[in-house]
Amino acid sequence: MFLDKDGSIGGPPGSYVVIDNGIASDTEACEIKPSWNAAICEGDFGRLSLRASDGQPGTSPFGQTSGGSAITLTRNGREFTTGTGGFFGDGLGNTTIPSGAEIRAETENLSLNLFLSELDNGSWVIFELPGFATANTGTEQRSLDALRNASDTSYYSDDDTLWVKFVVANSSGGGAGGFPGFGGGTGIQVSK
Repeated sequence: MFLDKDGSIGGPPGSYVVIDNGIASDTEACEIKPSWNAAICEGDFGRLSLRASDGQPGTSPFGQTSGGSAITLTRNGREFTTGTGGFFGDGLGNTTIPSGAEIRAETENLSLNLFLSELDNGSWVIFELPGFATANTGTEQRSLDALRNASDTSYYSDDDTLWVKFVVANSSGGGAGGFPGFGGGTGIQVSK
């Protein structure tokens, strides 16, 4: 993604140009440009980085975990699969993401680390994680409605799905989070 400060790309000043992978863009906040495979979007956008693992220690100095497999993200009826190889290997993926999004994340792995970067303080994203049961941080909520109304990082678990609301806090200079060792920050680890 990049910020179009003056609107010279074709959208309003301060809009973002993002890859149209189905997760970053939507028809309400974006003007989709099929010939570009991109969209011009208004709002607060950041980066979601994911690391799936079988729960075993990492296998490389870049933090690659062992046994990583693909991660399928779904938003507004559109799917995007990431973590299928590349520079860092299987189980590692990323995408641009708007603040306020609700994303379903599915993977065969036993644990999944979620990191947000470049979002403004107070921005949030909700993750629906079928098959997951626990989060390593956040306040436990008693219902999905309570989770949606929470003002800090929280989680809610029903019989077969974990829901996590990741709220960005203590950001300085353009966002929070990121992979440890690549800009610092914090994240959330969820486990089955």
